[in-house]
Amino acid sequence: LNTTYRRAGNAAFTGDIPRERIIEAQAREWAFEGPRWFFLKRLGLLVERVQLHGGEKTEMVNDISGRKNIQPFHVRWPIPQVEIDNMGKGNFPQNEGYN
Repeated sequence: LNTTYRRAGNAAFTGDIPRERIIEAQAREWAFEGPRWFFLKRLGLLVERVQLHGGEKTEMVNDISGRKNIQPFHVRWPIPQVEIDNMGKGNFPQNEGYN
């Protein structure tokens, strides 16, 4: 966290670091990158954060459909059908929500 703060011209942070501060710093550092999705999923915050901040709403763009459409089952991706087929008939279920 301090590396990011110092690079932005701030003094090093001392003391306890609240979880929310780590999440906010990580959002600025990894915005629009793959690790952000895994980070939020691991913390159990993916759905909540997408509902709060997903999409873009500006004068030119108004697409916040991700905020409205994300569901709890979206924390897992669907298993490709070819992988299910390779496991044999009826032996491998699809992730919940993608049936």
